[in-house]
Amino acid sequence: MSTVTMILPKEGRKYGFPLPYPSNLTAKYTLHMWLVDNGYPEELIPKEGNLDLHLYEEEWPDNPGEAYSI
Repeated sequence: MSTVTMILPKEGRKYGFPLPYPSNLTAKYTLHMWLVDNGYPEELIPKEGNLDLHLYEEEWPDNPGEAYSI
């Protein structure tokens, strides 16, 4: 099993979140930019930069064949 950190911004379920926390953030490609690129409305991101985010971890099987069917 692999652990994946998920990110859920305020009201994010309306816009396709939660999503796995990005590993490609840099000084030029910020979390703000990533959120907007992934469909989160820029007008919901506070100008002062204090995002209301929920981070949590989920476990995913390394091999999809290990997943249990419901």
